[in-house]
This record gives sequence, structure tokens and C-alpha cells, in this order.
Amino acid sequence: MQHFSIWLLYLLVITPGMSLAVNSPASLPKTEHTAHKHYIGVHGMALLFAQDGSAYGHHLPLYTPPHDYQLVYQLKINKSLSADGLKAQPNETSKPVSALKKHGLLTIKPEPFDLHRLIKGDTFKVKATVYQGHFERGGEALFSSEITFVKPIYREKIVLEQASQPRFVQVELNASETLIVHQITSRPSFDALWLTHHQSSQPKQATACIGISEIKEQDGYDWQRTFQYLSHCFAPPAYLEVQDFAQ
Repeated sequence: MQHFSIWLLYLLVITPGMSLAVNSPASLPKTEHTAHKHYIGVHGMALLFAQDGSAYGHHLPLYTPPHDYQLVYQLKINKSLSADGLKAQPNETSKPVSALKKHGLLTIKPEPFDLHRLIKGDTFKVKATVYQGHFERGGEALFSSEITFVKPIYREKIVLEQASQPRFVQVELNASETLIVHQITSRPSFDALWLTHHQSSQPKQATACIGISEIKEQDGYDWQRTFQYLSHCFAPPAYLEVQDFAQ
């Protein structure tokens, strides 16, 4: 009887602690889930085209989560684009890429998704609307379509450094074209991309633009002045954003 009492006391006193220890690891996935949930949102993109017709989406980054990553992805636009939807000429109906190129800045507003999927390099599909102009700044919706994130081209988390020279990262897309990304490492800064043909990028190099910090003003970069500087020292960027990276 004495042994039974001791065993019963053991169950009453120790078992709750054991139960707590068994359940505690379950909190770890919650932390991971919370982090992923924090990166779920509308992740807008600039839409760019290489000379071979390949489409690329450039995630519009910010300094703060859930947008604190510079990401460029190869895309597939799963839609037979119409001339009406693009306001193109009738004979361009079968050439959606050529029609899109005529619209200048194009941005994509996808349905909410977890940015970690792009950070990890996943391939997946999402519904999205393509805009002429910036979709958050009065852009005009052109059409909606399912797009496929095919593969990552460039992935980099924005990490601010106290003293940082401008950095330009080059990624070869194919035998004739290179993607050049201005890596954001300071504040204020700017977001810029080039899609360059190998022959046209010689003899100039993007690294010739490292002196651009000299035109930086106290509250950031002026768009027109920055565009002119980059165009002079290298080539006109395919995409340039300064407003989101002011001081």
C-alpha cells in the first residue's frame, strides 16, 4: 500500500511537468509559422523583358519587412494577351511581349502570397494584374492573368551598413544579356536595374557609377538627377525607384 501511495504521488506531481515538457517543442513551429505569416502580403513587382522575350519580375523592395528583400524572378505570363487589353495594334495580337514593351513602366500586383516562397526559390503560380505605370501610384490596369514564378535570378536580403560604397551586381541571363542590380546597403539609397546586351555594355561598366553618392541629398536621391547620372556613367536603367528609399 505504501508503494502504491508513493507511485500515485509520483504521477500527480511529476506527470504535469512531463506533459509540459512534451508540449513545449510544439511552440517552435508556431514561431516559424508567425515569421512566415509576417511575410504574407501583396508583393508588387516591376515587369521587365529581355531581348529574347523572357519576362522577369523584380520585387519592389522596402527597408522593412515584409518587403526587405531584393528579388528578381523569371516569369511566365499564362495568358494569350489581346490587342484590346494592351491597347496595341491589331497585328501585335500574337506578339504580346512586343506590345507590352511599348507601355514603358509595367508593374504587377499579385494576389497575397508568402514572400518566403520566392526567398527559398520555389516555383509556383499566382493570379495577378498587370498595370501600365506603378499600381500604387495611379497606374492603369491592363489585364489579369495567372503568372508562374519559374526560377530565381537574384536574391538578396537588404542589410544596411554604416559606410557603404554603391554596389552593382551582375547576373548573366543568357549568352547575350546580363542583369545588373544596384544592391541596396545604405539609407538613403535607390533601387535600379539594367538588362544589358553584352555588346552594348562595353566598354562601360556599371562600377563606373560608384561616384553617384556624391549627388545624394540630405533627404535622398532626386529621380531625374539620378536617372541622368546613371545613364551618363553606364546606361539608362530599365527600372529606377528613389521615393521608397528616401531618408
